[in-house]
Amino acid sequence: MSTKVIEKNFCYTSKLVAGRLHISVHTLYNKVNKKGVDLPKSFMIGRRRLWDVNEFEQWFESKKFEEQLSFEFNDQSKEFDHE
Repeated sequence: MSTKVIEKNFCYTSKLVAGRLHISVHTLYNKVNKKGVDLPKSFMIGRRRLWDVNEFEQWFESKKFEEQLSFEFNDQSKEFDHE
């Protein structure tokens, strides 16, 4: 008999995603329903909105990288302003 192991935490809930983004669940729902907001794709099971763990983490890491680049760019531009 072969049994398939199912990963326990393959989805993030809205509460967890909101916590990771430091926003309320209500704000998260507003962002999800607004067009043009950069969030990873979510899906519904029943009335629950869920996010794939891997997709969310990739998106989250890319945002951290973009923020770091933006911060470094702004720091460098400030150095040129003082000259």
